[in-house]
Amino acid sequence: YSSVCPDVASLSPLWVQEVLRQKMGFRGAVFSDDLSMAGAEIAGDTLQRTQLALKAGADMILICNDRPAVERVLELLPPQDNLAGHARLAAMRPVTERYEAMPYGETDWQHAVQTIAAATVPPPLDLDG
Repeated sequence: YSSVCPDVASLSPLWVQEVLRQKMGFRGAVFSDDLSMAGAEIAGDTLQRTQLALKAGADMILICNDRPAVERVLELLPPQDNLAGHARLAAMRPVTERYEAMPYGETDWQHAVQTIAAATVPPPLDLDG
């Protein structure tokens, strides 16, 4: 791996854009690794890692178990204008109208439809709770 590219894979344009997207033809959303992991520290602080992951082609950034790092990134990272990334993330949401229109009356089916509908409502963002 390191003989091809010394960078962490989710921070590497070579791996994300060239290999994953171009060579493998992946068209879905790309999530970064957990940028708070110790293995990513070689790429700088969490803000620097976030910037590198976005530059590499990540559509969604993961920063787990480090609330101060999340707050710092949200405070200092400029707004991102990545329309392709927004479209890929939006495509992950189910289109509930397709399921609601189907003539299935089974209890399990109705439960699945309700679960999908509930999952499409984004929860409120609460950074203080």
